Amino acid sequence: MNVLREIGMLPGEVENFGRRIVIRTMEVTRARRAGLLHLHVKLNEDVAQGQKVASIVSPFGEVLEEIMARHAGPVVRIATLPIVSSGERVIQIGIRR
Repeated sequence: MNVLREIGMLPGEVENFGRRIVIRTMEVTRARRAGLLHLHVKLNEDVAQGQKVASIVSPFGEVLEEIMARHAGPVVRIATLPIVSSGERVIQIGIRR
């Protein structure tokens, strides 16, 4: 409906839904180790460069890998399964334009 309001085919004002951001590209971060995934951020959350975004632990609780954000930006994609394999995408961060 917003498109039709914007081009004048329907009466009324265009409604804004949530925040809008423009990203130039997306940076994929993959797991180097397999194990249980513990996420420290949520989808659509802004992260800082170097911030810890996830940890991969063994079934015995040993931390195998800590994953840090390589860039600052919003989290645009995130793994949802609790188990990851080596090389699997864990998080994708948008790089603002």
